[in-house]
Amino acid sequence: MTRQKLLRILFLTVCLFVFVFPAVIGAGFAWVYYPERFEEAKAFLRERNESIGVFIDGYFKELRNTVRILAAMPEVSEIPWLDGAGKAKVLRLYREIQRQNPNIYYIYSGYTDGSLLINDYEPPPGYDPRVRPWYKAVMGAPVPGKEVVGLLYREAKTQELLLATVHILESPEHGFTGAVSIDSYTREISAQIERRSDIYHSARSFIVDDKGTILVHPQPEYIGRNVEEIFGENPVIRAGTYFPYVEGLQRRVAYISGIPIAGWRLVTTVDEEEIRGPILRRLSLYALALMVVCLALGLILAYIWRNRVIRPLLSLATAQASGWRCRSAC
Repeated sequence: MTRQKLLRILFLTVCLFVFVFPAVIGAGFAWVYYPERFEEAKAFLRERNESIGVFIDGYFKELRNTVRILAAMPEVSEIPWLDGAGKAKVLRLYREIQRQNPNIYYIYSGYTDGSLLINDYEPPPGYDPRVRPWYKAVMGAPVPGKEVVGLLYREAKTQELLLATVHILESPEHGFTGAVSIDSYTREISAQIERRSDIYHSARSFIVDDKGTILVHPQPEYIGRNVEEIFGENPVIRAGTYFPYVEGLQRRVAYISGIPIAGWRLVTTVDEEEIRGPILRRLSLYALALMVVCLALGLILAYIWRNRVIRPLLSLATAQASGWRCRSAC
């Protein structure tokens, strides 16, 4: 075997060990590692989404329970028939409830005679609570115990988007007398959600009702619009599912869970690149480390082959050639 052939074999062996071997091992590792880590990231997204969902459900349960308690109080239902002292007592109650719960933006009640009971608010000229969305939500077709949780509407003066939790008012003597309502500020709810969504920089969470209307979103311009404007036409907004979609040039993945108290959906989305990036960077580091180790081992292998295999073989070949020449000369 010639020197060139032996060196070629040595070179191919080292290349195989340094490049092909780590490529095969790395590809096999990535084939297992990448999907596993991606699923772990999605599971973390799901856990955070469901944690936020528990918070939102508890948030509105507290408001719903408060309006139920108020609706059960005779003095709240019969405000139009109370004197000034009776109304002042209920207003003090409203103020104390609002003071105890910072999640309450407004607390008020409207009645069949067109009166409104509220603290620190001057209605605009011509204001009639009976035509307001929160009032009509329960008094439009009154039934005993009727309530609505999280009705999206615009405030009469400021046009702020609010979520009203409303309960119908009933009196044994006067029948249906009006509605009591607690308002939540959509921006404050969104801020509280965002404080609990710090899993990824690109993470966003928002609330969608059963008709696909966005009720709470970190970008206020989306509130009141249909979720199709984010997910595309006819999206399947089903609780307990992941939903991949494209926003602009970004691929994003969303996890959707249910909020039982109102039949809403909580959507938490994140840029896929932010999930993939750390996984791919770690894979790159593993691949680089594997290549460095294989390169070092390849150089050691080349040294051993050269000194323990190739040189003895070349020496043997030279000796054999010398022996043949000697016998031929003799």
